[in-house]
Amino acid sequence: MGLVAALVSQAMLNCRAAGLDYLRLGVDSDNPTGVLRLYERLGFRPIWRWVWQEKNFV
Repeated sequence: MGLVAALVSQAMLNCRAAGLDYLRLGVDSDNPTGVLRLYERLGFRPIWRWVWQEKNFV
């Protein structure tokens, strides 16, 4: 298990031990590192997606 997966797993255990019923996180779905797939392997599921739009005038 990679370092990020181990850290997130430990954070999830800590949150559960603290009595939390759920955990949310935000992630850029276009992130090229594959972190979205990692979170899904750990049991997270997308609940919504949105699009940020920007216009650069420079």
